[in-house]
Amino acid sequence: MNEKTCANCGTTLGVPVTKKGGVRAVAWMNHCDECAEGVADQMVLAEEFTTVQIWRCDWCGLTRTCRNGWTTRCHSCLDDRTNLADLDLDGLAAEFEAQFPDYVPQARLWLESDTLDDAGVHEYLSAAAYEEELEFRAQPGWTVIAGDVKGLPYERWGTESHGFWGIHDKCGTVQNLSTRECRECEPEPGSRTHRARKDDPHLLYLVRNDGRLKIGHGDRNRILTHTRGGAEIVSVRKATFAETVKAEREILQRHKKLIRTRHKNLPPSFGSGTEVLPGDTDVDLAEFLPDAEDVTAYYELHALGVRAVADTTIGVAHSPSVLAH
Repeated sequence: MNEKTCANCGTTLGVPVTKKGGVRAVAWMNHCDECAEGVADQMVLAEEFTTVQIWRCDWCGLTRTCRNGWTTRCHSCLDDRTNLADLDLDGLAAEFEAQFPDYVPQARLWLESDTLDDAGVHEYLSAAAYEEELEFRAQPGWTVIAGDVKGLPYERWGTESHGFWGIHDKCGTVQNLSTRECRECEPEPGSRTHRARKDDPHLLYLVRNDGRLKIGHGDRNRILTHTRGGAEIVSVRKATFAETVKAEREILQRHKKLIRTRHKNLPPSFGSGTEVLPGDTDVDLAEFLPDAEDVTAYYELHALGVRAVADTTIGVAHSPSVLAH
């Protein structure tokens, strides 16, 4: 039986991993009742928002985000029930002092101790790892306030789970920093986010190459990349960025059973094939963008000019004035 164990003390919890219940999740890791209760008052709620809570460790002061209704613990602090043998810390303090002497004073200051032991160094390194993650997400105009590194304090998995959150200095909005743009303020000039580009002119297209149909959205250069690779224009419609993205998503959803996970000898411009359908698939872009401008003829003409340049026998067909758009 593959049984669960407490991430903190290492005791067997006696519950198969294939079954639910019987364990308590604290900061994403299984805890026995005793260990969960031992850190029940470790974190103090600092701020609460609709989708996330900001907690602060009452032992060391580090912050951590957590989804509402979940339970967390400090990224750094261990406790008197932590099984240090499971963490394999033997000799960590000596190794740290020998290899990183410049950081020893900082570690002593953090731990408020003149003597470094293995558990203390582990706590310091965990705190440093978390602070590094906060610093990595710093950006102009924002103040990073808290995040969540899944795995700490026991191991560093390197990916956050509840996200990193910050305050937009201009308006005071607290939000997940993964968006890179304040949801309350107008987008900055030059922003490339979906919200900023939602009204920009954009193209939804179908091209065919070697019996396969590629659906995509993009700009003029994206379509030309396909035609230069030998693709045939099937249909192109011009609308807004938001409209074309939505239409592509709806088309792919309708035909998801036809999308293959593996392809052989795809044209380079077709990418990994996640938007490639059999060539005889019935797709009508007008159904999904009924009010969009049909610009298929222009791109068919441009494709003819591309072929004309490559074929000297009909090279005269290419004329910049004819292909101007």
